[in-house]
Amino acid sequence: MKLHTIGYTGRTIEGLCDKLQAAGVRLLLDIRSGGWSAQLQFRDDVLELALDHRGIAYRRMFRFGNPFRPRPGAPLEFSSAMLRYRTHVEANAPLDLLRDYVQAGDACLLCACPRWDRCHRSELAAIVAERVPGLEIAHM
Repeated sequence: MKLHTIGYTGRTIEGLCDKLQAAGVRLLLDIRSGGWSAQLQFRDDVLELALDHRGIAYRRMFRFGNPFRPRPGAPLEFSSAMLRYRTHVEANAPLDLLRDYVQAGDACLLCACPRWDRCHRSELAAIVAERVPGLEIAHM
């Protein structure tokens, strides 16, 4: 079983959908803090429609957004932010529901960050992997 992750910054909506389809993704889980984006094509309602046209289901999972995202020039280090994020998610977010979506197969976590290794989606994927034995993580 595999869980994909992807960020949309630097992509077009067509490019994102192409990448998801090529990977066999059938469910996109939006883990941003909210559905608004400065890029109109990635606002939740527009994104959902584009995905639907490609046969990919969309779920808003905004409770998995990262309120501890380090800002440029901020004193908070990435590792500290991810520790705070993990604690927050484990106490406040529906991890059982997320696990169920992932176990159903062909799911992908979405956020805006272009780099998975500096993004909360890598931490969330690790949290899910702790709950789903044998889960493989594929960052796109």
